Amino acid sequence: MTSCSAPAPELKPTLSVADVIAITVSSVTPASSVFVIAPFAIAQAGTGVIWAFILGGVLALMFALCYAELGRAHSAAGGEYVFAKRVFGGMAGYATFLTVLAMLVFIPPVLATGAATYLNAALGTQLDGQTVALVIVALGYLLGILNIKLNAWVTGTCLFLEVAALMVIVVLGFGHAQQPVSSLISPLVLDNGLLHAAPWALVIGAVGTALFSFNGYGGAVLLAEDMKCGGRGIPKAVLWSLVLVVAIEVIPLIALLVGAPSLEAMLASPDPIGYLLTAHGNETLSRLVSAGIFLSVFNAIIALVIQSGRVIYSSGRDALWMPTLNRAFIRIHPKWESPWLATLFLAVPSAALTFSPTWRSSRPSPCC
Repeated sequence: MTSCSAPAPELKPTLSVADVIAITVSSVTPASSVFVIAPFAIAQAGTGVIWAFILGGVLALMFALCYAELGRAHSAAGGEYVFAKRVFGGMAGYATFLTVLAMLVFIPPVLATGAATYLNAALGTQLDGQTVALVIVALGYLLGILNIKLNAWVTGTCLFLEVAALMVIVVLGFGHAQQPVSSLISPLVLDNGLLHAAPWALVIGAVGTALFSFNGYGGAVLLAEDMKCGGRGIPKAVLWSLVLVVAIEVIPLIALLVGAPSLEAMLASPDPIGYLLTAHGNETLSRLVSAGIFLSVFNAIIALVIQSGRVIYSSGRDALWMPTLNRAFIRIHPKWESPWLATLFLAVPSAALTFSPTWRSSRPSPCC
């Protein structure tokens, strides 16, 4: 492939480790994981969901150590595809790039299509889901081209509000603790309306769900070239991102189960968090929690757009496209200091995918 004749403009290294952690944890959407993904694990493993998430955290640590090592050895905005290319050769790198590219196109619209459910619950409105999805995807891409230091502040602020929504569950659960800790240590599952000891096969089976809910901590490696000190803080950013994600998700889950007025009723409920909010909260708290979930989705889209821009920028620098696109993707905006054309490259296909009838027909139910 043809390479650029002049050296590619470089990203400005302005981010601290804390900035990278804020963007990375935001991309994981821990609040959405607790409210949308965790109920599936609860339905499968009962109170064994806590053990499943702890074991999932241990396994995720193994992956995180790999990301940390590779991110330090190969500090590049391309992340996984650069690792594969340098370690296994060009074909592996190109195949990995195509896989990553597909995920970067699909994930923002998939997240966005369920956002209206929580926005309507928070505001008491009946906004069209497709319109809301299209608007937040478009806004996510527009914000993603701004200066990354500014975006680190934006995502960090949104993450703080997202965690505040989860703190509602923590306060309600621990403040109205009614279940013994032994129900978590010795997992229980609901069978024909009665509580029984949960088979460890069910607990182990839910580990996959836990791993999925934690996924995204490796995204820190994509910001290596935006970091100060030549990306030497990448290992710390990856590991701390995982630690925070696990803590942000597991602590509310413990509070949820401990605070249940009836374990039988909670485990039988398709919406265990809504059950807790109904039992111990009120409409105002339910609306605040719904607002926090919506904000977590929007925040994740911004973070993912930032990361996708770095991958496309790196692909242009590596001359993976035709020369005209390569030159466009490495262009840095003079004011915002971001690879703005690379960041906007996936905006149209991602926005178009919000019209998919498949995703619109499978929205989550609100938590209130």
